[in-house]
Amino acid sequence: MENLSETSKNADIKGRAKKLVKTMKKVDFVAFCHFIADMFQIISELSKSLQKNDLILPMAITAVRRTVDQVENLLVRPKRNGHLSAFLTALQAQVEGQEDDDEDDDDEDEDANRSAKFQGITLSGNAKDLADQTIRYPELERHIKQTVQLTVHEIQQRFSALLGDTGDTEAGGAPEAVRCLNVIFNHDSWPESSSNLAEFGEKEVDFLLSFFRRILLRNGCDPTRVQTEYSNFKTLVRGTFQDKSFYALFQLLLTKDPYKEDFKNLLHLVEIMLVIPISSAQCERGFSAQKRIKSDVRSSLHVSTTEDLIRISMEEPELAAFDPTPVVEKWLNSGQRSRRPHVVYKTWPEELVPVYADLDSLDFE
Repeated sequence: MENLSETSKNADIKGRAKKLVKTMKKVDFVAFCHFIADMFQIISELSKSLQKNDLILPMAITAVRRTVDQVENLLVRPKRNGHLSAFLTALQAQVEGQEDDDEDDDDEDEDANRSAKFQGITLSGNAKDLADQTIRYPELERHIKQTVQLTVHEIQQRFSALLGDTGDTEAGGAPEAVRCLNVIFNHDSWPESSSNLAEFGEKEVDFLLSFFRRILLRNGCDPTRVQTEYSNFKTLVRGTFQDKSFYALFQLLLTKDPYKEDFKNLLHLVEIMLVIPISSAQCERGFSAQKRIKSDVRSSLHVSTTEDLIRISMEEPELAAFDPTPVVEKWLNSGQRSRRPHVVYKTWPEELVPVYADLDSLDFE
């Protein structure tokens, strides 16, 4: 911008460049940039949460609501250990250092010393008032407030189906089904009182039984037993499994006796909730894996082989955690004829591995 403001032959561009340079050197503008960095960090954490393979509905809703709360908290105070907090701390240190060095300066010099530097650039504006967070800085506060309100609004609009804020007053449609599933199975939001918990979620269960009736009947669910099983489910979770995460709780109910038998009708609704696609991130990773595997140099692959390779690529453990020994042993011993070497696979003998303390002493010729 400085280069354009000095060398541009276009008067319009030159004027805009000068204005941008002047704005970028303001202390409140630099502070706002640090605020934006904090907000992007919060949003990036939400993005990573929504791209997990084991993401389920209650976890996604909790992540979105947590993000909204964190963004709104930026109105009250800077993010703890965030970029803006670190910038204000450094600003305060500069101001205090200037005051210690120039205690006897006159008022004109004192006003000059209120400025600060960032990355070698002297910033204009009252750095002293900005560093003192007890003093209001209206211009910066106005921009932060507008940004927070806009961000919260866009997040709520983007995830309105998850949050139940669709604006539809009628209890119908898929968004209402998503809301009901979150209400009845998100045990973190259940009422604390036992008397309130007894009737909690009954209307939502009735709606889900009506909305998914054809699917439930086709898969052998008895709708008349669901309300009773849900009442027992609430008692079990509140008394025994309140501390379990959503993923661990539903995994336990679906795989362990006697729970998978005691709640076999209610678990149809649990399975519907678990298969709701929250994001397409996992599908996109599958397409990327297929593109890497079925390339121009390796196109003659059977469908089953391609599927196996894609699943391995997507679900495999970390390379450092993989032990290839059992796989190699099975490959060596699985053929009709013995493979080379004609002995059981062993690790390379340590005595055959030369160890050189000084590579410079080797004669490579």
